[in-house]
Amino acid sequence: MVGDQATQSVPEPSVAIELGLLGLGWIVRRER
Repeated sequence: MVGDQATQSVPEPSVAIELGLLGLGWIVRRER
């Protein structure tokens, strides 16, 4: 249980990058 919480609090770099790209793409679509 404790290990799961630790992994959730610290996401993997790859996941953070993917979320960032999705966020940027969503913002670009909304601006257009």
